[in-house]
Amino acid sequence: MLLTHALRCQEPETTAILMESALHQGLILPDDLMSLIHEAPVAARRTFHSLSTASESGSETRVVRWLRHRGFQVEQQVFIEAVGYVDAYAGGVVLEMDGRTYHSSPEAFAEDRRRDLVMRRLGLQPIRLSYGQIWHDWRRTRAALLDAIAEAGATGRRAFERATTV
Repeated sequence: MLLTHALRCQEPETTAILMESALHQGLILPDDLMSLIHEAPVAARRTFHSLSTASESGSETRVVRWLRHRGFQVEQQVFIEAVGYVDAYAGGVVLEMDGRTYHSSPEAFAEDRRRDLVMRRLGLQPIRLSYGQIWHDWRRTRAALLDAIAEAGATGRRAFERATTV
């Protein structure tokens, strides 16, 4: 099985991304995954204590796990009235991880811009991260993301609380 191989041969981040993707796509049941993790070395087991099915892509998993590792509380698949579900929220910013598969058509592009305008009107700071930023320029993206979170601060957190309170 691919996940067994990943546990033995891949970096923990890569393995976690594969595991969450398999869970999200229904390719493995949570109990079966837990059994697999239980057979892993003890040091590796600690890495996988926070797996979830909330991430809809490997890019989301990478960003969310990194933010949580940095101590941020991250909420995923949060519903905002007039916007819909957003990929994640952390530290005063709304994060959307946009791959080409679902965001490159003219209609999807226009819908993303509409959602951004609504979020701005609500006082939120939407940040769209591309596949390239997450996978090919991750070091710089992480630094820019930390700067954006620091800049949003308490104002961003208050705007988010207002926007998500029904």
